[in-house]
Amino acid sequence: MQRTLLLAMLTAAAPWALAGEVTGVCEAGAELSRPDSPPMAEAHGAVWLRDATDSQKIAVVVEGVDASRSLIICMTNAEGQYKVVGEMPAGSANRKWVRTTLQGGELPFGVEKVALLSGRGVKIFDDDERLVLRGEVPAFKETEPPSPPPEEKPPVSEPITARAWFQRTDYAGEREPRGVIVAIRREESSALKMEFDRLEASSEYVLLMGTADDMEVVGDFRTTETGGAYFVRDTAKGQDLPLGAKNVGDLAEKRVEVRDGDDRTILYGSVPYADKPQDVESVKERAEYRDTETGAEVTVEVHLDPTRGHERLRMDMRGLPAGGAAAKPGRPTAEVFIENDGGVLTPVGTVPVSGAGRARWRCATRAGDGLPLGAASLREFSGRGFEVRIGATVVASGTLPNF
Repeated sequence: MQRTLLLAMLTAAAPWALAGEVTGVCEAGAELSRPDSPPMAEAHGAVWLRDATDSQKIAVVVEGVDASRSLIICMTNAEGQYKVVGEMPAGSANRKWVRTTLQGGELPFGVEKVALLSGRGVKIFDDDERLVLRGEVPAFKETEPPSPPPEEKPPVSEPITARAWFQRTDYAGEREPRGVIVAIRREESSALKMEFDRLEASSEYVLLMGTADDMEVVGDFRTTETGGAYFVRDTAKGQDLPLGAKNVGDLAEKRVEVRDGDDRTILYGSVPYADKPQDVESVKERAEYRDTETGAEVTVEVHLDPTRGHERLRMDMRGLPAGGAAAKPGRPTAEVFIENDGGVLTPVGTVPVSGAGRARWRCATRAGDGLPLGAASLREFSGRGFEVRIGATVVASGTLPNF
């Protein structure tokens, strides 16, 4: 209640006290306290400072004092000695004392800034030299300079990571070994990693890379007791990539082979694309073909998921005619042909035809059972011609989608 009255009194007596919302104005206030045995039990007061661009002001406001007595305001000087700086004449229980630099006025002790009075002791005595109130000049709240805006750094892009599964050859054996190739492209480095499982335990293998006609040994490894192995080349660790490549983008589509001690290829694969963000985007292509003579229809779907290393090619056939060689008595089969590297249509798979004239042929890299024509990736089939035959009759043909 006392604090509210003081603020109200200060507002009425000195309208400038509420100008703190004006730009460039600083204000501070501190309450005065009574001594242990006060001569005026209801007395209370405060000291206020105001620092503006056009003026400096200090005010002392008191309430509840004896109206019949004058009051003396004392403040410590630079040496810490209390000196009289002002007087409040008798006549009212509520009084104010103000000093300002406006119109040539001076502050106590001739200081130019009220901030130079902060921390100095203040005492108010009555005309019998009895201590009525005491305290100190307040200090302005220190404000930290605004922090400089954070330095804008270019966003760090996530590494580009692509995977490709190894495929098994007929020499793989019953253990069904498997492996994966991981290509990683970072802003300032690249890595090529290969991980294997189910190879012959505690055995030596050689790693080759290049093209089908020109393979080069790029490393070797020994499997663990469980047939596992790990091969890595990471430029961030000071290691060189195979074939002198500067980054994994230079190795895209390079064939990779794992050979045993008898120089037999056990696993083969292809380094996936990992040079640009779009290289690891999922690819889904679909094309439909209809043979006007036989009425057969073929839907070709291609799905590539570079981040997981999954590749799938599927042909759904409908309206196939009966006849031709049969896998089972009375049941025809459809044979799928795809162009090889030389453009010659080559058989890649045979599937039974249902009684409704339907059949499905598919191949995928995930199982690692090997792709048709010894391909290391389905990307090798992009844009190649295909045919579907029943016996010697071509019932449908077309071109695989470009992907």
